[in-house]
Amino acid sequence: TITQGTEQIGARGFEYKLSTETWENAINISAIGVNYITATPTTLIQGTQYDVRAYARTLSDTIFGSTLSFTTAITEITHPTVSTIPATAILQTAATLNGIITAGSETITSQGFEWKVASENTWTPVSTTLISGAIVHNLTGLTPNTTYEFKAFATTASSSVYGTIESFTTLPIVTPVVVTNPATPTSGSEATLNGTIILGSETISAQGFEWKATSETTWNNVTATLIGNAITHSLTDLTPNTAYEFKAYAITESGTINGAIESFTTLGLEDAKENSISLTIYPNPATNETRLIVIGVSGQTKIVLSDVQGRILNTIDTKAVNGVVEQTIDVNNLAKGVYYVRIQNSNLNRTNKLIVK
Repeated sequence: TITQGTEQIGARGFEYKLSTETWENAINISAIGVNYITATPTTLIQGTQYDVRAYARTLSDTIFGSTLSFTTAITEITHPTVSTIPATAILQTAATLNGIITAGSETITSQGFEWKVASENTWTPVSTTLISGAIVHNLTGLTPNTTYEFKAFATTASSSVYGTIESFTTLPIVTPVVVTNPATPTSGSEATLNGTIILGSETISAQGFEWKATSETTWNNVTATLIGNAITHSLTDLTPNTAYEFKAYAITESGTINGAIESFTTLGLEDAKENSISLTIYPNPATNETRLIVIGVSGQTKIVLSDVQGRILNTIDTKAVNGVVEQTIDVNNLAKGVYYVRIQNSNLNRTNKLIVK
């Protein structure tokens, strides 16, 4: 409070200082008001004792009021709350990290995740953007079938706060399943190679067969088109009545996967009469049933239905009547896919593909 004297007052204000210092180190701050003056310093330290005195300046002197002391309060700091949320979208080489951050009394200056391989000691930080209290980061370049750990964090002026440690395991690489199916010799110089490829987790860059005469050591390579899960290739210029070996293959980024080795023998002169045999399967593709008609055969005939893995699903024993075999095959209970029908008797051994849709 200031009471006007005979001289004009030119300035009003306060001086304040740390109680441990002298007035030579005091800070001057102007005040508002005439008789009752106030001022608000903004650079005080929490929990600290200060001395303060009011003053008024005239042309002849500066008049100070009495000295008072006060201690500033301590404002409690509340840290942010950080939660690490389980990873999502886990693949062979990538995963999405998730976290939730609730702000405290201090401004958050940065946020993100720290991550590492579970068996290692060094954490790798990644920064993210805080959107409506959530943080997300898509982690890439990971190793398949490996366990990782991660934790969310938020940093303020006074500290860094971490969420709990979460872990996840990347998916393993699943190689394709490659099956070599029985070949179909069609003449003394030709045969059809058959195989099945069931996709895994990697893209197949090439597929086909390797083949050779059984008596030889060097394999020949032929590529084939993958239609559904099936591959076929027609070999020509073979030697009659000769044993051959072949195996299906598929190539992915991880390497080459081979099916088992199958063998066949090309037809000889005694098999020439088979060329006059007519074999029909219709409808093909089939839905409920298909009809097999073989013309030009005689005697007991065996019909074997198998899947692409070579498993026998049905065996039918029948007999040719007037040189003709007619048989209806029920496929109503079969799953959609590729199957094989083998017809065997004394003058015929032939395999045909059947598609169930």
